[in-house]
Amino acid sequence: MNRSYSDMTLGEFLEALGSKTSSPAAGSACAVALSMAAALVEMSAGYLGDDTSVSECVDLRHRSLELAQADTDAYSSVLTARKLPRDTPEQEVARTKAIEDALQAATDVPIRIGESAVRVTELAHRVAGLGVSSVAGDALAGAELATAAARGCYQLIRQNLVGVHDQSYLESARSRAAEFVGRASR
Repeated sequence: MNRSYSDMTLGEFLEALGSKTSSPAAGSACAVALSMAAALVEMSAGYLGDDTSVSECVDLRHRSLELAQADTDAYSSVLTARKLPRDTPEQEVARTKAIEDALQAATDVPIRIGESAVRVTELAHRVAGLGVSSVAGDALAGAELATAAARGCYQLIRQNLVGVHDQSYLESARSRAAEFVGRASR
């Protein structure tokens, strides 16, 4: 993919997402959903004059789009590693290490998306709790989208970790994933 997801129209992104290619895929979709969630909370906070929340939501919205691209790039590295030769024992060792490293990098991105989703849900509930019914629905819809993004990332992480053997990394990734999905779901 030569174009950044932030440069695509929504229709172009959806066409790419629905095509028979490896990217964009679920991680990128979760990040784009999170970006939309942050935008909803941003709008709600803007109506309330909550400039601090608006600023944080703008940052989260932009970061989420960057993570959508990072997810594609990370998964591309997994595919590249899986294509490495394994004709000799040395090549097999190198390939196995490359796959492990790539899977860890591909797991780190949805962890970052999920952790950002927690912050969007926190901001959404804070803004909705300010008692202005005309924007509370938008903020709460943002919270729901962010929660869905976190849950989607949790599933991706579980799948990626199937191929990871580094016990220290596995424990850390599982712990971080359980933490963010639990917090986003509250």
